[in-house]
Amino acid sequence: MLFHRIVGAKTRHLCLHALLALAPASIAHAQTHEYALTHSLQDLHGGTALVSHGGQIAQDGYRFQHNQGLSLNVNLGASWSVVLRSSFNDNRNYNKILDLDGGRIDDGYYSHHGAARWYDVARNTTPVYVDGQFAVTVLTRSADGMLRAYVNGVQQFAVLDAAGIGVQSAIDPLRFFMDDNRTQAEASDGVVSYIGLYDDALTAEQIATIDGTPTVPVYVSEPAGLWSLSAAMLGLMIMGARRRRQPPMRSL
Repeated sequence: MLFHRIVGAKTRHLCLHALLALAPASIAHAQTHEYALTHSLQDLHGGTALVSHGGQIAQDGYRFQHNQGLSLNVNLGASWSVVLRSSFNDNRNYNKILDLDGGRIDDGYYSHHGAARWYDVARNTTPVYVDGQFAVTVLTRSADGMLRAYVNGVQQFAVLDAAGIGVQSAIDPLRFFMDDNRTQAEASDGVVSYIGLYDDALTAEQIATIDGTPTVPVYVSEPAGLWSLSAAMLGLMIMGARRRRQPPMRSL
């Protein structure tokens, strides 16, 4: 009898953990869009999909050549955060990472010789982007107009955006990894595995917990696969219940 109780308890414990693994993760902060680019360009929150400009989904993310980035029709407004997990193959020049103006002007966030720069209001001189290595970039603009950049959790600069160059509207789509239409040379080939957008400015403490992985589970199985797993878990529970009810065998 004790054996059956132990088996029943272990079965319930395993089923509970399996159900928790299937449950959707809670959405932290005020996240509005999230993209796991190792799978598709679709928003995990059910919103607008990213638009591809020539790159391809691969095992490690969306792979792009020179100026083959992504765009998104969205309205971030004056307070927002953008998270990117990406890498460039060549950081020797300017590489545009985020453009808020639909490619009309030079303004935007760049890697410049591997260092973080928001042209032309803020810069750092310490290289943080290494050729072929993923880095997690978090860019924020708060309601008081402060623009900040973090790479791998470390703040690169903070500057007051007095001119409002960090205010983004639905008039101009967001553009990722593509240079503006004037110069067109400040870009490199590379890969991006994750993009996340928030409708407020994340704090340094919140940014320290971000590693560039989705907060919403990415389901790659067909719905039938989930039903099969649920049926198997139910079967385990039924077997455990039957074993607890079955009387012990008597010896002759």
